[in-house]
Amino acid sequence: MNFKIAPFHFVEDEVRQILPEHYEVASKDGDYNPLDVDWDYYRQSSYEGKCFVILLVKKCGVVGYSVFFIDNDANSKSKLEAINSAIYIKEGHRGRASFLLLKESEKFAKAAGASKISYCIKVDKIGNFLNKNGYSPEYTTWSKEL
Repeated sequence: MNFKIAPFHFVEDEVRQILPEHYEVASKDGDYNPLDVDWDYYRQSSYEGKCFVILLVKKCGVVGYSVFFIDNDANSKSKLEAINSAIYIKEGHRGRASFLLLKESEKFAKAAGASKISYCIKVDKIGNFLNKNGYSPEYTTWSKEL
């Protein structure tokens, strides 16, 4: 198993290949809106040096990814933050691989100059995993469909 770290626009095809499975699995665990990714936004952020992907690669190919935006914290502009927008590992490849992807993401974020790494997640089982690895909830998002 190894990791490939690249700007989003370099690995967009790999992300697109796994995304339908990611969405199918994720929508079983939570109430997800129909998939309608703003690929232009991801690409533009990538061209600006703000969007990166960490791919989890095994002999069989890409089995997971973690997508990050690296940008200044809007409320503390002197701090650079790594904000995760998507994380997924194919079923059957989880377990230790999840832990290693998390650690590789932390290493990447630190090397990119980020002083904080954040995950915005929708299901508790991922939150429980993050909590077991030293993360704690910092903000609560309350949402309402309009």
